[in-house]
Amino acid sequence: MKRLITTFAESQLGLRISYLRNFPRGTSPSNFADIAEFTRTSKDKSAILDIGANFGLISGRLLDAFAPPVELHAFEPSPAVFLKLSDLYRGNQRIHCHQIAMGEKPGTLQFEPRPDEPGLGRLADETTNRPTIPVEVTTVDNFLNRESIRLVPVMKTDTEGFEIAVLEGARQSLMQGLVKSILIEVSPGNGSSRHVPIRQVQDWLAPCHFSLFGLYDFGYRKTGETHYCNALFKHASIWPK
Repeated sequence: MKRLITTFAESQLGLRISYLRNFPRGTSPSNFADIAEFTRTSKDKSAILDIGANFGLISGRLLDAFAPPVELHAFEPSPAVFLKLSDLYRGNQRIHCHQIAMGEKPGTLQFEPRPDEPGLGRLADETTNRPTIPVEVTTVDNFLNRESIRLVPVMKTDTEGFEIAVLEGARQSLMQGLVKSILIEVSPGNGSSRHVPIRQVQDWLAPCHFSLFGLYDFGYRKTGETHYCNALFKHASIWPK
């Protein structure tokens, strides 16, 4: 019977049935159980950072892995997307939404909205021929100092190719071990304008004592080539491997 159901699902519905344990998400609470326990016993002010929060679906999943008083700060520079993000979490005392981008240094940069696909907006590069708007930029280091946050259980970043700039702006906090894990969208291969190669991220994070914990949430091209995935890195103080 099981074989009949799986065969029907694949041949007629285009669906593949498998055990959930074979396809964990990068946001699965089990990925952060050790960090949640560490955070629970810490007296430091702690908060999750969701950088490039988009419509906010990941924000809620990440926060579910941690008990109060851990809060979450969601950053989304797109005006149109930010309205939906802030509406989603209006009244939620644990999630704070900021219409701002994270980068290598504070200032103002041009943002490329996508009215056709709002969720794909990004900071503009020099090659863009689309209309742009100015957006405020800050750094992780500046934000954590301003908010007196001394413990970041998870820093998630999905900034459509600007991940290294986000890391550069967090260098001090990463070197000090304030951030315990990083969930970052990468390309397993050579990368593209929207996805940084995972080896580049690994090389950047190694001096900050982060190691790769797992790969999740794969996306594929029609050719079968792996397009992107989410990589979870953990700090040596949590996962000393």
